[in-house]
Amino acid sequence: MLFSIMTTMVLLFRGKRYDRIFVYQTGPLTVALAAVIARMFYRQKVVIWTQDLWPDTVFAYGFRKTRLRKVLLNAFVKWIYKRCDVIIVSSQGFTDKIRRMVPGKEVIFVPNWPDINGRRIAIKGLPEGFNFTFAGNVGKVQNLKNVIAGFALFAERNHPDAWLNIIGDGSNLMPLRSFVEKEEIPNVNFTGYRPRNEMPSYFAASDVLVISLDDAPLFELTVPLKFYSYLTASRPIYSVVNGEVARMVDRYSLGISADPSDVASISRGFEELYYASQAELMNYSANAAELICNRFSKEKNIARITSILWPSLIVVKKAVLNRAV
Repeated sequence: MLFSIMTTMVLLFRGKRYDRIFVYQTGPLTVALAAVIARMFYRQKVVIWTQDLWPDTVFAYGFRKTRLRKVLLNAFVKWIYKRCDVIIVSSQGFTDKIRRMVPGKEVIFVPNWPDINGRRIAIKGLPEGFNFTFAGNVGKVQNLKNVIAGFALFAERNHPDAWLNIIGDGSNLMPLRSFVEKEEIPNVNFTGYRPRNEMPSYFAASDVLVISLDDAPLFELTVPLKFYSYLTASRPIYSVVNGEVARMVDRYSLGISADPSDVASISRGFEELYYASQAELMNYSANAAELICNRFSKEKNIARITSILWPSLIVVKKAVLNRAV
């Protein structure tokens, strides 16, 4: 909040200098406060690219949903969005919900792109065998206890060469380690935190990449950035998430999906991928590579955002090209 107040003060004094204000909202929607206040004074076009759906995120991460809090947050969200000229969303699932909040407002879907490069560096490696790999924050909302429980059921059916690797750190790492030790679950490999530049190598060493989240309404609408990073690895994806991620995995044939609240379903997913033929796994990988080049291309999506911010530039470019022809 202090940052928002300081930004607002700066924009009020310097706002005349700007023709457009672009808000990249990866966390609290309060980051847009300065932009919409400056717009009220100077009438610039404000475009917001929202990565995090409010107020759903507030409640999904543990804030108690009281009637008063819900009313106040909804009013704040509507107030912000009504004062943005264009709302860009990073997940298609956000579109309908935002349009219901602010009818008539222009809402455009522009997806994210991977934030890691594909260069591989030397790593310690993964165990020999068939490797399922989860990489990222190890918190409660990642639903890893259910993933591990599903893997345990699968491992019990005599799959000694199958491994579940959990790469990352977070508030739930130690409880998960204790759970694995207490239940004597075999072949779960915790690597702890690894540097970002090692991820391409870990992904390349994996047979299947696992993405998982709690069974919550917000996460049905969300596509985590990790999903796009997984695509760059061109590996089959095991989606233990309901909603938008599962739909994309199924629609583009990137792997398979399981119900995040059903341990038996998760176990069957491990089994299906483990016994998939090489041709099936290679097909999933090829589809991921094609998708990242076309639909989630960094260059194409930056051009799309630029055309939203500066539509007149596109018109000028077309006119120049026409005259040249």
